[in-house]
Parts: sequence; C-alpha cells; structure tokens
Amino acid sequence: MLHFNNKLIGVISGLLLSFASLAADHVALNPTHPERYTVVKGDTLWDISSMFLRDPWLWPEVWYVNPQVENPHLIYPGDELVLTYLDGRPILKLDRKGKLSPRVRATPLDQAIPTIPIDAIAPFLTRPYVVDENQLEKAPYIVHFLDDHIVGGAGISYYARSIMEEQPNQYAIVRPEKPYKDPDTGDILGYEAVYVGTSELKRTGDPAKLLITTSDQEAIIGDRLLKVMQQEPLIDFQPRVPDMPIEGRIISVLNGVSQIGQYNVVV
Repeated sequence: MLHFNNKLIGVISGLLLSFASLAADHVALNPTHPERYTVVKGDTLWDISSMFLRDPWLWPEVWYVNPQVENPHLIYPGDELVLTYLDGRPILKLDRKGKLSPRVRATPLDQAIPTIPIDAIAPFLTRPYVVDENQLEKAPYIVHFLDDHIVGGAGISYYARSIMEEQPNQYAIVRPEKPYKDPDTGDILGYEAVYVGTSELKRTGDPAKLLITTSDQEAIIGDRLLKVMQQEPLIDFQPRVPDMPIEGRIISVLNGVSQIGQYNVVV
C-alpha cells in the first residue's frame, strides 16, 4: 500500500461501479433477469449481478451458500447460477452438477471470476490520487536524469533530492496538479497527484539515485516521489454496502475527463 497521510477532510477518492445510490429497502430483480445463467470466461460478478438484480451491489442478500459445495463463495466459468425463491424471497444458487467433489478440485482459486475487473480496481487502491501541501513540501523530487536524458521513462535512472532511508525501496512518481477546493467555501482540501510511474531506489543520499521501473507517462524534473509499501498482489476485491448512509459531492474526475462512466475514479 502507499504510505501517505490522510488528513484531507471531505476529499474521498471513489471508484464508480455504476450505481445511483447505496441504500435499498429490499432486493429488486432486474425486469429482464434470466432464470438460469452459465458463467463464461471474462464474466465478472458485477456483470452477473446486473443481469439478475436491479441493484447489483446487493448480491450478498440473494446469494445462497451451499455447505456441500467447495468454495461456495467462488464462481468459476462453467458454473450455472439458478434463480429460485425461499419464503417468497429471491435467492441465487450455484449448480455445479457433480463437476467437483467436496474434496478435490483441479481449478486454481485465481481462476474464479473476479467481482469487478482487477485491472480496474487495482490502480484505485494502490496509487496516490490526492496529496496535501505538507506531503508535497516534504517529498523528494527529481532533479536530474542520467545519460543526458531530458525526460524519463522505464529503464532510465535519475537523481532525486534527499532520500536517506533504504526501506522501502519502491517509490511512486507523481506530478502535483490542480488544487481540490471545497465547493462551498473555496478552501483548498488537497492537490491532485497525477500518477507518472514507479521507481526503485538504487542508492540513498542527497542526491539519491533511482531507476524508473514502470511509467504511464514521461517523468520530468520536479516530479515528486511517494513511498510505496510492499503488499500482496491483489487477487479480488469485494465492494459492500456502507453500514450507514453516506452523502458526498463529486468535485473532480481523474485524468481530466468531463463525463463520468463505469470504473472512472472520482474525487
């Protein structure tokens, strides 16, 4: 995970999952729902939920956990989902029709379908999108690219001001952009941090030496560095309905777009 403080009041980065509200008094079915559906490769749980439910985030309310099925919370290509009713309430059951025994399954867990595409949620969870003024002032920054490069990309080394700690040795390269302001008071809540790439620390000091390992765009002199803490690879992610009503106001959309769609990141 990224190591940066979270003092911003009223600034929340969110991943749009194509829902209008998070509250629902009951589970309503999609008017065009199927009675059965066979899972295919490329499906996500969110896709399937949308087929059956008007509000796909309420999937846990209708999912029937069969204790006789191995890994009942995981769904694999080839599994069949059946819509039925229990005490007048809709439920979805998993039908594997003897494809597995309670003891043996050859399919690895990482082949189960994800809730939402991992490549959509991973950047949202692992990249810094909002920084405060204190972070910007204290963050190391790029001062020079080696071998006479004017800008930097993957495989290019550079010097940065004042990195004295050997760990962590991974840094996110970000570029401070526009301030995020309270729409009512005009107070600055933080600053947009445009993700540029990642770097590996090669030598501590002032200047420190780093190598750009990945890049989404070219790094330039003055780009800031934020620590990246090592973490396990993200295999799945489970959105859930909040425990209490949440109200907020969207003040910006990442990447400079003016219209918002599914899987866009908003602030």
